[in-house]
Amino acid sequence: MANHVLIILVNYKGHLDTVECLESIFKLKGADFKVAIIDNSEDEVSIEYITNWALGKITSIYTQYSHLTYPVIQKPIAFHVGNESDTDIQFEEPITIIKSSNRGFAAANNVALKHSLRQKFDFFWLLNNDTVIEPDSLLQLLNCALRDNKVGIWGSKLLLYQDPSTLQGVGGRYNQWFGKVSEIGYLQQDNNQWDSKNFSMDYVIGAAMFIQKKFLVDVGLMEEDYFLYYEELDWAIRGKRKNWDMGYCSKSKVYHKMGSSINKKQKSGSSLLADYYSVRNRILITKRFFRYAYITLYPAFSKFIINRIILGQYSRIIMLFKIIYSPKKHFKETQYSNK
Repeated sequence: MANHVLIILVNYKGHLDTVECLESIFKLKGADFKVAIIDNSEDEVSIEYITNWALGKITSIYTQYSHLTYPVIQKPIAFHVGNESDTDIQFEEPITIIKSSNRGFAAANNVALKHSLRQKFDFFWLLNNDTVIEPDSLLQLLNCALRDNKVGIWGSKLLLYQDPSTLQGVGGRYNQWFGKVSEIGYLQQDNNQWDSKNFSMDYVIGAAMFIQKKFLVDVGLMEEDYFLYYEELDWAIRGKRKNWDMGYCSKSKVYHKMGSSINKKQKSGSSLLADYYSVRNRILITKRFFRYAYITLYPAFSKFIINRIILGQYSRIIMLFKIIYSPKKHFKETQYSNK
């Protein structure tokens, strides 16, 4: 019996990354899947580019992984373009593109998940659009999932796109006392050291999350309050409280450009947007699940203050105190100079 998978990509002005990812997706072997692309961009540039690619009008793909993207797949590929307000999206074509307002990572994925829950899909693969995948990566995830139905979300082996011998991570851990997340195996050379280890993780890294439908029905959709960061941790905490496990599928390999869209590292450190939501969401996750950790969370922000003094980013210290005072506000509701 075939297992039907919906692969979901969120695109925000990243159409060049998206078509590279799509070329590798449509070379997947041994799996029955459809692709949903949620476009959060303000303009129509990305949709126009992606549809031109699907029509066969774009044949040159910039990539460091030519063996995973070339030869380009046969075009045209059938697609449907819809809007988030549409009430009956069926995902019948190989690719469905849905135009959505930008309400963050979780909200974008939820647009596709809400429609797909009523349909034949057994699994959902939430995959960052700035990734390239091995041809057997989805089949390996299915093999892992079918061996252990107590795991609600599986993670792939995430490797750096720029250096495929280096891990981004194999899972995530969370320190509730300081509100900090960390990735297991982060920037380690990949010597398969985590492949046969029995290790615990608190969450699956959000760049590649393979979810079984039963988990989604039981636990619910992703929490949209965060906008970006900590959504996958929230999902995992809610799942574990309903006795779901998180899993690592070492044979499923995904190459990730890591931070190519929003959380870009600059010479002056993290972007303003990244700083805002990393601080804000540490507070929100503590408020939601670990209120007893307030006593250590707030003193832990002293490290943030010291770092911003060193970088001369004094406005971000003011930003920190405003977030502490009113953590429910989103970035667009505030005004800060990007110093």
